[in-house]
Amino acid sequence: GPYTDGQVLVYHDMLGMMQHHHHAEFTPKFCKQYATVGHLIQQGLADYKADVENQSFPSEHYSPYQISKEDEEEFLHEFSKKYRQKKQKQWRRS
Repeated sequence: GPYTDGQVLVYHDMLGMMQHHHHAEFTPKFCKQYATVGHLIQQGLADYKADVENQSFPSEHYSPYQISKEDEEEFLHEFSKKYRQKKQKQWRRS
């Protein structure tokens, strides 16, 4: 009430983020809900999942960083070397 020194509120309740189909859509009686973003978050996550699954994200448009051919070759060489070393250690243990 108005005579308390403070109140702990869960921001999920304040922002209406509990609209997931596994949760009841309600706001606790002690909480004022300032927004209802649960459905927007759920839709955003579903859209992201779909874009990743259909391989439209990440795309070249969202990949502005380039690696030089030399750096790429060096990286692949070092990665391959480390991978071979790891496999050899696993092979020796078995």
